Amino acid sequence: MGLQALVVILLITNIALFFFLWRSVNHSQSKESDGPGELVHDNMLMQRELQDFSDEMFEKLDIRISGLQKLIKEADDRISTLDSMDLPKIARDQARREAAEARQANNVNNRTNSGGGQNQRRTAILSLARKGMSSELIAQEVGMGRGEVEFILNIEKQRKG
Repeated sequence: MGLQALVVILLITNIALFFFLWRSVNHSQSKESDGPGELVHDNMLMQRELQDFSDEMFEKLDIRISGLQKLIKEADDRISTLDSMDLPKIARDQARREAAEARQANNVNNRTNSGGGQNQRRTAILSLARKGMSSELIAQEVGMGRGEVEFILNIEKQRKG
């Protein structure tokens, strides 16, 4: 749209220049020249130059538009790839892996130190809750009852609240 406005402005300028030159030729009758014929020829040359310039600008604009369309297509392809991924499932799987690792570490610590296991379970429960897992899934992962897990989560909320 800006390029079209530029072309219109250049055309108006060209016409104004033609009238200015034509008027100056009519006012200076002391000089003998070819008169308006020469001005018309100059005007036609200017119009050709203006047309060449506008054609060149349109070509550049078309190149940029096609480049932008390519970028938009690439972005759409990336978005569709991301949309097709099941990100919540990936996060759930990662949380389950971490819970299994915590359970394994908890079992090792329970064998060596019977008092420390409760603290590690609490840490695992809070970690899984921060990742958005439900209390039911957390209970399955840490090997506790759902009520126990909810009790620990409520105590933590009260402690922070």
